Amino acid sequence: NLSFQGEKKPTLIKVFDLQGKELQSLNLPNFDGAFNGQLDFSKLPKGTVVLSIIQGDKVYSDRVIIQ
Repeated sequence: NLSFQGEKKPTLIKVFDLQGKELQSLNLPNFDGAFNGQLDFSKLPKGTVVLSIIQGDKVYSDRVIIQ
């Protein structure tokens, strides 16, 4: 589950492995300022990944452990 608020502008949600390889991406071109949804990590390898939320030149990233 993922929930966040941000500016009302196109937003990307990306998941990377620790080597920087993109594993998953979700494009939200009509982002309305709030996201409350689920990301499907079932096909990703277990371990640590980096989840990034990108809006223009702003990036929020955090590590997530997939078990």
